[in-house]
Amino acid sequence: MKRNTWGALFAVVAFAISSAAFADEDRQEQGAVTISGVTYTFNTPSPIAGATVSIAEFPWLSTVSDAQGRYSLRVPDEAQVTPFVSAPGYRTMHLQTFETDGEDISRVFAEMVPLQVYQFLAAVLGIDPNGPECNVVSTVSVHAFQGLSFEELVALVPSGEPGATVDARPALPSPIYFNAQGLPDPSLSATTIDGGVLFLNMPSGVHVLRATHPEHRFAKVQTTCAPERFINASHKPPASDRIPCSPPATA
Repeated sequence: MKRNTWGALFAVVAFAISSAAFADEDRQEQGAVTISGVTYTFNTPSPIAGATVSIAEFPWLSTVSDAQGRYSLRVPDEAQVTPFVSAPGYRTMHLQTFETDGEDISRVFAEMVPLQVYQFLAAVLGIDPNGPECNVVSTVSVHAFQGLSFEELVALVPSGEPGATVDARPALPSPIYFNAQGLPDPSLSATTIDGGVLFLNMPSGVHVLRATHPEHRFAKVQTTCAPERFINASHKPPASDRIPCSPPATA
Protein backbone atom coordinates (compact mmCIF):
# COMPACT_ATOMS: atom_id res chain seq x y z
CA MET A 1 0.00 0.00 0.00
CA LYS A 2 2.78 2.45 0.92
CA ARG A 3 4.63 1.65 -2.30
CA ASN A 4 1.56 2.43 -4.37
CA THR A 5 0.93 5.64 -2.42
CA TRP A 6 4.48 6.88 -3.06
CA GLY A 7 4.19 5.89 -6.71
CA ALA A 8 0.98 7.86 -7.08
CA LEU A 9 2.57 10.86 -5.38
CA PHE A 10 5.59 10.76 -7.69
CA ALA A 11 3.29 10.51 -10.67
CA VAL A 12 1.37 13.62 -9.53
CA VAL A 13 4.59 15.57 -8.92
CA ALA A 14 6.05 14.52 -12.29
CA PHE A 15 2.84 15.58 -14.04
CA ALA A 16 2.88 18.94 -12.25
CA ILE A 17 6.52 19.58 -13.22
CA SER A 18 5.87 18.54 -16.81
CA SER A 19 2.79 20.75 -17.03
CA ALA A 20 4.70 23.71 -15.61
CA ALA A 21 7.50 23.21 -18.14
CA PHE A 22 5.04 23.17 -21.03
CA ALA A 23 3.35 26.27 -19.61
CA ASP A 24 6.71 28.10 -19.48
CA GLU A 25 7.42 27.11 -23.07
CA ASP A 26 3.98 28.33 -24.15
CA ARG A 27 4.45 31.66 -22.34
CA GLN A 28 7.90 32.11 -23.91
CA GLU A 29 6.60 31.31 -27.38
CA GLN A 30 3.62 33.67 -27.01
CA GLY A 31 5.97 36.46 -25.88
CA ALA A 32 8.93 35.75 -28.16
CA VAL A 33 10.64 37.17 -31.21
CA THR A 34 13.26 35.71 -33.56
CA ILE A 35 16.84 36.91 -33.80
CA SER A 36 18.71 35.69 -36.89
CA GLY A 37 21.81 36.26 -38.96
CA VAL A 38 25.09 34.75 -40.13
CA THR A 39 28.31 33.82 -38.36
CA TYR A 40 31.43 34.42 -40.45
CA THR A 41 35.20 34.91 -40.25
CA PHE A 42 36.66 38.37 -39.66
CA ASN A 43 37.47 40.32 -42.82
CA THR A 44 36.35 37.52 -45.16
CA PRO A 45 33.12 36.22 -46.77
CA SER A 46 33.67 32.79 -45.19
CA PRO A 47 30.67 31.58 -43.12
CA ILE A 48 31.28 29.53 -39.98
CA ALA A 49 29.28 26.31 -39.70
CA GLY A 50 28.63 24.81 -36.30
CA ALA A 51 29.05 28.00 -34.28
CA THR A 52 27.00 28.06 -31.07
CA VAL A 53 24.84 31.16 -30.64
CA SER A 54 23.50 31.76 -27.12
CA ILE A 55 21.92 34.56 -25.09
CA ALA A 56 23.83 35.86 -22.06
CA GLU A 57 20.69 36.74 -20.10
CA PHE A 58 19.01 33.40 -20.96
CA PRO A 59 21.92 30.93 -21.28
CA TRP A 60 19.63 27.93 -21.79
CA LEU A 61 18.58 29.44 -25.14
CA SER A 62 21.03 28.48 -27.89
CA THR A 63 21.27 27.26 -31.45
CA VAL A 64 23.97 26.19 -33.92
CA SER A 65 24.75 27.82 -37.26
CA ASP A 66 24.16 25.73 -40.38
CA ALA A 67 26.53 24.98 -43.28
CA GLN A 68 26.04 28.52 -44.61
CA GLY A 69 26.71 30.02 -41.18
CA ARG A 70 23.07 31.02 -40.79
CA TYR A 71 21.24 30.82 -37.47
CA SER A 72 17.82 31.64 -36.05
CA LEU A 73 16.84 31.72 -32.39
CA ARG A 74 13.61 32.53 -30.53
CA VAL A 75 14.18 34.91 -27.62
CA PRO A 76 11.88 36.56 -25.06
CA ASP A 77 10.05 39.69 -26.10
CA GLU A 78 10.17 42.88 -24.01
CA ALA A 79 13.58 41.88 -22.66
CA GLN A 80 17.24 42.74 -23.01
CA VAL A 81 19.15 40.09 -24.94
CA THR A 82 22.89 39.91 -25.57
CA PRO A 83 23.80 37.24 -28.15
CA PHE A 84 27.21 35.61 -27.88
CA VAL A 85 28.91 33.22 -30.26
CA SER A 86 31.53 30.53 -29.74
CA ALA A 87 33.30 28.24 -32.21
CA PRO A 88 36.52 26.19 -32.13
CA GLY A 89 39.51 28.29 -33.22
CA TYR A 90 37.75 31.62 -32.65
CA ARG A 91 37.58 34.11 -29.78
CA THR A 92 34.20 33.87 -28.08
CA MET A 93 32.40 37.07 -28.94
CA HIS A 94 29.44 38.97 -27.50
CA LEU A 95 27.34 41.33 -29.59
CA GLN A 96 25.35 44.43 -28.78
CA THR A 97 22.60 44.21 -26.15
CA PHE A 98 19.24 44.41 -27.93
CA GLU A 99 15.92 45.46 -26.38
CA THR A 100 13.21 43.35 -27.98
CA ASP A 101 10.00 45.20 -28.73
CA GLY A 102 7.60 42.87 -30.51
CA GLU A 103 9.44 42.62 -33.82
CA ASP A 104 11.93 40.06 -35.12
CA ILE A 105 15.56 41.17 -35.36
CA SER A 106 17.20 39.96 -38.57
CA ARG A 107 20.63 40.35 -40.17
CA VAL A 108 22.48 40.15 -36.86
CA PHE A 109 25.83 39.19 -38.34
CA ALA A 110 28.58 37.88 -36.06
CA GLU A 111 32.06 38.64 -37.44
CA MET A 112 34.23 36.15 -35.56
CA VAL A 113 37.94 36.79 -34.95
CA PRO A 114 40.29 33.78 -35.27
CA LEU A 115 42.35 33.21 -32.14
CA GLN A 116 45.65 33.89 -33.91
CA VAL A 117 44.35 37.23 -35.23
CA TYR A 118 43.03 38.16 -31.79
CA GLN A 119 46.38 37.31 -30.22
CA PHE A 120 48.24 39.33 -32.88
CA LEU A 121 46.09 42.42 -32.28
CA ALA A 122 46.54 42.00 -28.53
CA ALA A 123 50.31 41.93 -29.02
CA VAL A 124 50.15 45.09 -31.17
CA LEU A 125 48.25 46.85 -28.39
CA GLY A 126 50.41 45.44 -25.59
CA ILE A 127 47.52 43.78 -23.74
CA ASP A 128 47.06 40.31 -22.31
CA PRO A 129 44.80 38.37 -24.74
CA ASN A 130 43.73 36.13 -21.85
CA GLY A 131 43.22 38.96 -19.38
CA PRO A 132 40.01 39.54 -17.42
CA GLU A 133 39.15 42.89 -18.98
CA CYS A 134 36.16 43.69 -21.18
CA ASN A 135 37.12 45.01 -24.64
CA VAL A 136 34.71 46.45 -27.19
CA VAL A 137 35.23 46.92 -30.93
CA SER A 138 32.83 48.44 -33.45
CA THR A 139 32.81 50.06 -36.87
CA VAL A 140 31.37 53.41 -37.88
CA SER A 141 29.91 52.41 -41.23
CA VAL A 142 28.87 54.20 -44.39
CA HIS A 143 25.18 54.59 -45.15
CA ALA A 144 25.33 51.90 -47.86
CA PHE A 145 25.85 49.28 -45.13
CA GLN A 146 22.35 49.75 -43.77
CA GLY A 147 19.98 46.88 -44.48
CA LEU A 148 22.34 44.80 -46.61
CA SER A 149 22.12 41.05 -47.02
CA PHE A 150 25.15 39.04 -45.93
CA GLU A 151 26.36 38.64 -49.52
CA GLU A 152 26.04 42.39 -50.14
CA LEU A 153 27.69 43.20 -46.84
CA VAL A 154 30.92 41.27 -47.44
CA ALA A 155 31.18 42.70 -50.99
CA LEU A 156 31.12 46.32 -49.80
CA VAL A 157 34.76 47.47 -49.35
CA PRO A 158 35.72 49.86 -47.86
CA SER A 159 32.79 50.23 -45.49
CA GLY A 160 33.98 52.69 -42.84
CA GLU A 161 32.92 56.31 -42.49
CA PRO A 162 36.03 58.48 -41.99
CA GLY A 163 36.13 61.53 -39.75
CA ALA A 164 33.87 60.28 -36.93
CA THR A 165 34.67 60.29 -33.23
CA VAL A 166 33.18 57.87 -30.71
CA ASP A 167 32.60 58.33 -26.99
CA ALA A 168 30.86 56.34 -24.28
CA ARG A 169 28.39 56.97 -21.48
CA PRO A 170 29.33 56.68 -18.66
CA ALA A 171 32.45 58.51 -19.81
CA LEU A 172 35.53 56.44 -20.66
CA PRO A 173 39.04 57.30 -21.87
CA SER A 174 39.27 58.02 -25.60
CA PRO A 175 39.15 54.92 -27.80
CA ILE A 176 41.75 53.66 -30.27
CA TYR A 177 40.86 54.04 -33.96
CA PHE A 178 41.91 51.72 -36.79
CA ASN A 179 44.04 53.04 -39.65
CA ALA A 180 43.29 52.57 -43.35
CA GLN A 181 45.17 49.25 -43.27
CA GLY A 182 42.83 47.90 -40.60
CA LEU A 183 45.26 48.08 -37.67
CA PRO A 184 44.64 49.83 -34.34
CA ASP A 185 46.61 53.11 -34.25
CA PRO A 186 46.75 55.01 -30.92
CA SER A 187 47.95 58.16 -32.74
CA LEU A 188 44.61 58.64 -34.53
CA SER A 189 41.88 60.93 -33.20
CA ALA A 190 39.03 59.89 -35.55
CA THR A 191 37.92 57.04 -37.80
CA THR A 192 39.47 56.30 -41.19
CA ILE A 193 37.94 54.49 -44.18
CA ASP A 194 38.30 51.30 -42.11
CA GLY A 195 35.80 52.75 -39.61
CA GLY A 196 37.10 50.62 -36.74
CA VAL A 197 37.14 51.80 -33.13
CA LEU A 198 38.24 49.97 -29.99
CA PHE A 199 37.59 50.58 -26.27
CA LEU A 200 40.04 48.72 -24.01
CA ASN A 201 39.72 47.57 -20.41
CA MET A 202 36.14 48.74 -19.92
CA PRO A 203 34.58 48.34 -16.47
CA SER A 204 31.65 45.98 -15.99
CA GLY A 205 28.23 47.45 -16.60
CA VAL A 206 26.10 48.91 -19.37
CA HIS A 207 27.83 51.36 -21.71
CA VAL A 208 26.26 53.39 -24.51
CA LEU A 209 28.54 54.20 -27.45
CA ARG A 210 27.89 57.31 -29.54
CA ALA A 211 29.49 58.29 -32.85
CA THR A 212 29.69 61.96 -33.88
CA HIS A 213 30.39 63.27 -37.38
CA PRO A 214 30.24 66.82 -38.79
CA GLU A 215 27.80 65.77 -41.53
CA HIS A 216 26.01 62.60 -40.42
CA ARG A 217 24.06 61.18 -37.51
CA PHE A 218 24.55 57.72 -36.03
CA ALA A 219 22.71 55.24 -33.81
CA LYS A 220 23.57 54.84 -30.16
CA VAL A 221 24.78 51.36 -29.29
CA GLN A 222 24.30 49.59 -25.95
CA THR A 223 26.93 47.14 -24.77
CA THR A 224 26.97 45.11 -21.57
CA CYS A 225 30.48 44.58 -20.22
CA ALA A 226 31.52 41.79 -17.87
CA PRO A 227 34.94 40.30 -17.07
CA GLU A 228 36.63 38.52 -20.00
CA ARG A 229 34.04 39.64 -22.57
CA PHE A 230 35.11 40.60 -26.07
CA ILE A 231 32.27 42.57 -27.68
CA ASN A 232 31.91 43.24 -31.40
CA ALA A 233 28.93 45.55 -31.46
CA SER A 234 26.19 44.83 -33.99
CA HIS A 235 23.34 47.28 -34.34
CA LYS A 236 19.68 47.79 -35.13
CA PRO A 237 19.42 50.87 -37.41
CA PRO A 238 17.41 53.85 -36.17
CA ALA A 239 15.67 56.57 -38.14
CA SER A 240 18.95 58.26 -39.06
CA ASP A 241 21.15 58.61 -42.10
CA ARG A 242 24.13 56.65 -40.71
CA ILE A 243 24.65 53.88 -38.21
CA PRO A 244 27.82 52.74 -36.40
CA CYS A 245 27.93 49.01 -36.90
CA SER A 246 30.15 46.01 -37.26
CA PRO A 247 28.14 44.77 -39.05
CA PRO A 248 24.49 46.02 -39.11
CA ALA A 249 21.29 44.37 -38.02
CA THR A 250 17.72 45.40 -38.68
CA ALA A 251 14.51 44.97 -36.78
